[in-house]
Amino acid sequence: MKLTVAAISFGGAVNAHTGEVLNSGPLWGPHSRPFDMRARLMATSPDMNWIVVNDITSALLAHAREMAAEDLRRLTLVTVSTGAGARTYDFRTNTVPINDQGLQGEFGHIPIDFFFRGRLVEQRCDCGEQNHLNAFCSGRGIVRLAEELARRELDPEAQSLVQAMHAKPDDTKIDALAFAVENVSPFATELLHSVTRPVARAMVDLLTFDAEVDRIMFTGGVVDVMGERYLQSLKEHLAAQRMYQISDRDPSFLHRRLRLAAPGNYAGLRGAAIAASESLRALSQGSYFGRVRRNKSSVKIASWTLQATKTASSQLVRCHAFLTSEGCEPVSDVLGAGAGGSRRLVIVDATVDRLYGDLIQEFFQRHRVAALVVPMRVNEGAKSLPTVQRLLDEMEAYGVTRRDEPVIGIGGGVLLDVLGLAASMYRRGIPYIRVPTTLLALVDAGVGAKVGANFRGHKNRVGAFHLPTHTILDTTFLKTLPQRQLRSGMAEIIKMALINDDDLFTRLERDGLTALQSRFQDFDKADAIVETAIEGMLLQLASNLWEDDLERPVDLGHTFGPILEMEADVKLLHGEAVALDLAVSAALSCHRSLMKMSDFVRVLRLLRTLRLPTSHSSCERHLLSRALLEASRHRGGHQRVPLLNGIGSTVFVNDITSSELEASLQLIASVK
Repeated sequence: MKLTVAAISFGGAVNAHTGEVLNSGPLWGPHSRPFDMRARLMATSPDMNWIVVNDITSALLAHAREMAAEDLRRLTLVTVSTGAGARTYDFRTNTVPINDQGLQGEFGHIPIDFFFRGRLVEQRCDCGEQNHLNAFCSGRGIVRLAEELARRELDPEAQSLVQAMHAKPDDTKIDALAFAVENVSPFATELLHSVTRPVARAMVDLLTFDAEVDRIMFTGGVVDVMGERYLQSLKEHLAAQRMYQISDRDPSFLHRRLRLAAPGNYAGLRGAAIAASESLRALSQGSYFGRVRRNKSSVKIASWTLQATKTASSQLVRCHAFLTSEGCEPVSDVLGAGAGGSRRLVIVDATVDRLYGDLIQEFFQRHRVAALVVPMRVNEGAKSLPTVQRLLDEMEAYGVTRRDEPVIGIGGGVLLDVLGLAASMYRRGIPYIRVPTTLLALVDAGVGAKVGANFRGHKNRVGAFHLPTHTILDTTFLKTLPQRQLRSGMAEIIKMALINDDDLFTRLERDGLTALQSRFQDFDKADAIVETAIEGMLLQLASNLWEDDLERPVDLGHTFGPILEMEADVKLLHGEAVALDLAVSAALSCHRSLMKMSDFVRVLRLLRTLRLPTSHSSCERHLLSRALLEASRHRGGHQRVPLLNGIGSTVFVNDITSSELEASLQLIASVK
C-alpha cells in the first residue's frame, strides 16, 4: 500500500469519483476537453498516491474542520472568483454529497437573463456558452461587463472605472471596482448591486431546496476584495427577494445565514492537506472527500463531548384589571391562587406599591396566598449589582424553594431586569413571574429572555438569559403612568413597526397620539397597537432567542441609544434614547438610499408628533462614533448595525464612518 500521499487543489470542475478534470475555461479556454490529471500524475510519479480535489471542496473541508464544534447540520461554501461555485458539507455524515458525475454546486454555469438599468445584456462565459451566471458575476465577467456598459451607456463614471481596471494587472482589476464603490461612485455601486443580484437569487434557491443548510460562507477573489460591501449588497437583494411563508414570519431567515470567510487564510491548501491525510480512508470508500475528524491529535488525549438541549417556555397572559376583576382566573392561578396554602415572595416597585399596594395585598388575601410584599425603589441608577445582591438577600431570608415558589416582580423594566438576573443566579436558577407596569416593559423588557444590570458605566453589561414562567400583561396599570414614561414606551413600539410592520407604522401615524392621550385605556385601538407590537417582538425572538445570530433587527434603536442614555448631559429615559437612535438610523438609511426621503420624513414626523426627541445636545458625532466602537465589541467585532430598507424591513451594515454620522445629523436638522 502506498503511504506517500499528495493532494492537488485545482480550480476547475473535477470529478470527485475519479480525480478527472472535466473543464476549466478560465485556464484552458472555451469548450476545453476533460483531462485525467490524476492519471498523468500517477504516471509521472508512480510512488506517490495522488489526490485531485476541486479548490472549493478543499477550502470547504478546511472550514468544516474549523467549525466542527458548532451545532450545524450543513455548511455551504460559495466562492466568487474567476468563476462562481459552491459546495455543501453535511456534518452528520461528514461528507460532501456529490452526483454520479462527481459534481455539486456548479451554479456559475446556470443560464440567466441579466439586466442593467432595465436593458438586457448578453455575454459569453469562459466555458464557451452564452449568458451563464459566470459571464456577469465572476471577476472576469465583471470586468467584461464594465467594458460593455462603458461602451453602451456612455457614462463617464463607467469609462473612468474601465480605465482604472485596465491600469491594473489581471488579478487585481476588481480592486478598482472596490476603490470606486468605497468612494461612493454611483455607477460602481450600481454595477456591484447588479452582479450580486443573480448570486442572491441562487442563494434563495439553495435555501428553498435544501432546508438543512444552516450557514453559507462566501470567499474568493471578488468577495475578499469587496468584503462587507459585497455581503451587504447580497443581503439587500435577499431582503427584497424573500422566501414564501418564511421571510414574513422570520425576516432575518435569509441574511443571518450568510458570513464572510476570512480572506487570505489558505483554506484551499489546508483543505488539500486534510484530503491527503484522510485519503486512505476516503479511497477505501471510493471517494476523494475526507472526513472532518473531531478531537484528532498526534498525542494521545482522552476527550469527551457533552451535548444537551434545554427546552425553554414562557407564557404571556393578557388580562384587564386583574387585581380587581373576578374574570381573570388564569392570572389568579398563575400567581398562586390555584395552589392551596401557597406562599409567594412579591417584589414591587415602590411607586407601584404606593399606587396599588392595597389592591395587591387584597388580591393575594382574597385568593388565600401568603404573600410577602417587598417594595423596592429601583431606577436606572439602581440597576446595579448591589440591587441584585439585595434581591438575593430577600430570596435567602424568605427561603424560596428551587422549583415551586416563583418569585413575582411587579414594576417597570428595570425592576424586572434585575429581579430576573437575581432569579437566574439564586440556586442556579429559580422560576419567576413578570408583571410589567410600564408601556416600555409591556412591549420590550417584559418580553423575551434577557435579564441584566448595568456595570461600571455600561448599560446591561452583566446579565443572563432567563425566561420567566409567565408574564401578566395588563394595560390598566398605564392609567397612572406619567406621559413622559408612556412616550418612552412608544419609542419601542415605533421600533417594532419599523423593523416588522409598515401597517403598524401607518396605524401609529393615525392612532398613536390618541392612544397616548388616553394612556392606552381605549381598549380597541390602543390594545391593537400594544398586541401587534408584542407579537412582532415574539416573532423576532422566536428564531433567535439566545442571540446565536448577532445580526438582530430588534437592535434597531440600540446601537447609539445605550451610550446616549448613560452619558447624555441632560438625563434621557430609555425610550428617548431609542428615539434618538431611530432618527439617526433612519437618516443613515436615507443617506445610503436604502430608505426614500419621503419615508425618512415620515419617521421624523411620527417621533415628533408623539413628542419624542429627534435631536439632543449630546447627540454628536464623537459620542455616536464611540457608540459604534462599543457596539462592535458587543457584536463579535463587527458593527452589525440594522438600517432600514424602507419602513418594515432591515438590512445590516458594518462600514458606517464618522463622516456619515455627521451627514446624518445634518440631514435630521434639515427636516423641519
